[in-house]
Amino acid sequence: VPKWSQILENYGGKDEPVIVGLQHCKEYRRRTKLRDISIGPAGMFSTGTNLLNRLLKENCENPDKTKYGRKNPLKFNLHQVPWGKHNPAEARGAYMVEYMREYVENPMAVLPI
Repeated sequence: VPKWSQILENYGGKDEPVIVGLQHCKEYRRRTKLRDISIGPAGMFSTGTNLLNRLLKENCENPDKTKYGRKNPLKFNLHQVPWGKHNPAEARGAYMVEYMREYVENPMAVLPI
């Protein structure tokens, strides 16, 4: 196992997370209804998407559990993104897993994690 200093040297040298896309947050909030916001794991096979799903469910709460008639917690913490957990990002908006139609009205409001 490499030393932490070697990892930092090889992968950017910052000892903090890098969040890509922060410049889009304001526009996303402006055009997205709170009741449509959802999160779901997405990624390649064998990269921990099932563990990520469990961690999201244990640690992330619906921003507003009582409003908007959100009785089903699946509408916020999704098992996968609507375009398929292991599908490429290009599938977003072009394809939707059939059973996800029941939970997701606006696939573009889902934050892939």
